[in-house]
Amino acid sequence: MLTFFTVILCATHMINIKFYLNKQKTTRHKDHPVYMSITFNGQRIRKPVSGVHVDEKNWDDKKERLKRAAKGNPFDEVRSFNNRLDQLEAQIKLIQQTTFDKRTHVSEKYILNRLNDERLIKADQHDFFSVVDLYMNSIRSVKAKWTMKGKQTSFKFLKDFERDCSFKISFQKMDLEFFEALRD
Repeated sequence: MLTFFTVILCATHMINIKFYLNKQKTTRHKDHPVYMSITFNGQRIRKPVSGVHVDEKNWDDKKERLKRAAKGNPFDEVRSFNNRLDQLEAQIKLIQQTTFDKRTHVSEKYILNRLNDERLIKADQHDFFSVVDLYMNSIRSVKAKWTMKGKQTSFKFLKDFERDCSFKISFQKMDLEFFEALRD
């Protein structure tokens, strides 16, 4: 019975984000703005992604990202734009986790305020483990003792991995290469 309630609780905190090209609008660069569509509790927020725009032929609908630019282009904005989309996706996951952990009611205002929160936008300027400490402190009051012990063990393992392998852990380096190195 507890599992049933957990599923219902999780379903009420589901927040999804999708990116799409708004072909009905044209930017001053003669291309189209990228929009995000955030859905939660049967509601939807549609909003342009600030500063991200692309030509229709350089947009991948399936991946919801910009296609790689031709090599040798010194003004390659693709990586920067895709990083911004990745960052927004990560922020939505963090918002979803926070609302679940704190049992917070999700509203359009809450999501937009959290998306505009400078501390989340600039999370990569902080050391990974300082953000972990903030996270651990924020959930301490709502998590069981052994849950916290498990999380502490996991983060200690990551610290040891960083020290032993000389692999600086950051949010932007958490990719397939990081996973392979950690697994090895």
